Amino acid sequence: MFSSVLALNHQSKRDPEHLFSCLSDMEKFVAVHPVIRKIEPIHPSEFRFYETLRFFYIPFSFQYKVEVLANDKEKTVQMVSNIFGLVDLRLDFIIVPTAEGNHLEEKVYFKAKVPVLGLMKLVFRKQHKKLFQNIEKMVFF
Repeated sequence: MFSSVLALNHQSKRDPEHLFSCLSDMEKFVAVHPVIRKIEPIHPSEFRFYETLRFFYIPFSFQYKVEVLANDKEKTVQMVSNIFGLVDLRLDFIIVPTAEGNHLEEKVYFKAKVPVLGLMKLVFRKQHKKLFQNIEKMVFF
């Protein structure tokens, strides 16, 4: 079993409610996420994510279940999933107010049966940089 943790950080000028809403409301999350193209509810805290990644310009589409646990009071969101029975993922998002705005901390916990963690970290760094940029500029009505 291979395991690893990836820590990503983003400083935001957006208010904590906007950041929390973009991460906890799945309609908003799919609107800001660069590779998740559709999210279907299964149960109140369980969803099916449809994702398309590109490897050397070749699209690779897949789907997986995600449990989303959001705590509005603490401004935290946790997402837990298993992909293909091979990779367990847990994403923890924590919003922390700072003097400069708000700090969005993300920790991604990987546990895999196959040695794909280097590739997965690369994908997460690239896609979640875009995710944070999209959250920063997104306006919802």
